[in-house]
Amino acid sequence: MGEISEAGIQVNDEFIVNVDEEMKRWDRKSIYKLPACVTKLNKNAYKPQVVSFGPYHYNDDKLKSMEEHKRRALAHFLKRSKKPLSSYILSLREIEQDVMDAYDTLPPKWDENTDEFLELMVRD
Repeated sequence: MGEISEAGIQVNDEFIVNVDEEMKRWDRKSIYKLPACVTKLNKNAYKPQVVSFGPYHYNDDKLKSMEEHKRRALAHFLKRSKKPLSSYILSLREIEQDVMDAYDTLPPKWDENTDEFLELMVRD
């Protein structure tokens, strides 16, 4: 018979789940990439049609036409706020790891170039 401990659940001496680790992992995640079994049901329903926000659909050729509009909107925002882009980047840098950890999965590109990731967060 399985044993129950505070750290996890064991069934027939096989460790099934570490509750503490799973809770920590899911506490921080809030932006998930849907599994293929869901998205393949209706591919267009889960794919942005006009604009992308965040890293999951970044650089999608079909959505690039909106990038100019996003840059222009950011420029107007910065002008009205009377603060440089760098001040927003610096503010985000303080919580950079939290922001990155909010994503269930991130392509390695973003771990390698956190400056670009933070710029994307501000622009989007």
